[in-house]
This record gives sequence, C-alpha cells and structure tokens, in this order.
Amino acid sequence: MKLGFEIAYGLVLLALIGFIVRAFRQDRKITKNIKWVLGIACISVASSILQLMAQSGIVADIAFGVFFVSLDWLLAALVRFADEYGSFGLSRYINPYIIIAVCWVDTVQMLLNPLFHHAYRMRLVMREDGAYWVYDALQPFQIHLIWCYVLVAVMAVILIHKSVHVPLMYCAKYVNILLILSTVI
Repeated sequence: MKLGFEIAYGLVLLALIGFIVRAFRQDRKITKNIKWVLGIACISVASSILQLMAQSGIVADIAFGVFFVSLDWLLAALVRFADEYGSFGLSRYINPYIIIAVCWVDTVQMLLNPLFHHAYRMRLVMREDGAYWVYDALQPFQIHLIWCYVLVAVMAVILIHKSVHVPLMYCAKYVNILLILSTVI
C-alpha cells in the first residue's frame, strides 16, 4: 500500500511537471497564476512523497513542515487565481500584502517545528505494509488550520460572488470550480 501511494504521488508529480511545461509555452495573462499554483502543488506532492519515504523522525518532520507551508502558499495562489479569473478585485477589500504576511508568519512557524516541536509532534505508526510517520497536532497548529480555512472561505466567496453576478451561460464554469474545491476539501 505504501509503495502504491509513493507511485501514485510520483505519477501526479510527473503530470504536474508536464502541466507546468505546457503552461510555460502559453503566453496568456492567467497562465502566470497557473504556473504558481502548479509549481507550489509540485512542492506539496514532493513533500508527501518524502513523508512516505522518510526513515527518520527529523526527515518526516521537515517533510510535514514543507507540506504544511506549501498548503498555505498553494491556497494563497489559488485565491489570487480565483481573484483574477473571476475579476473580483479582492484588493478593494483586503490588502494582498496581508495575505502574504500571514503566509510568511505561518511559514516560519511550520519550518521551526523540527527545532521546537511546538505545532505538532511526530510519531511512528507500524502497519502491516510498513512504518508511517504521522503527526499529532498541538495548539499552535490550529493557527495554521484556521488560516487555511480562511483562504478557502475567501476563494469560495469570490467564486460564489462571480457565479451570482454573471449571465447564466457563464455561471457553470464558476460553479464547477466551486464544486471541485468543495470535493477536494
């Protein structure tokens, strides 16, 4: 089972790299955001592979930290993508630098975890197909979770707003993105 996950993540990583190469061949305004989303998704998937392959707690801790950081930045990139794709104008309501600043604060918190073990602790779980590193969330980890949910909520508001304020024939594309977002979460 563990090997199956490693292979599946490896295939997803290769597909993402292929999508990035394809995105670099296009010269549309929206592809800049798509490149960011795909690039950060690659980091997320690669850190998931590293989590599965980790032989020591410190490597697993670093891999989980990188994964959690990549979630912050992936969601921030998706908010930016939704904002531009939906022509919402999020900067009218919130300074984009606030999103970046909070992402940086959470990045520092997650990357310091291997030193201080303040956000989560690692433990080894044995299963019939091998050993897995898992994390036990501590109180400061809730900051990370809340921030991720705030970013998802902002994205949902943008997509709902846009789907309500476009002609019916265009509504489907925003509703589809919203449904995909809901499914993934």
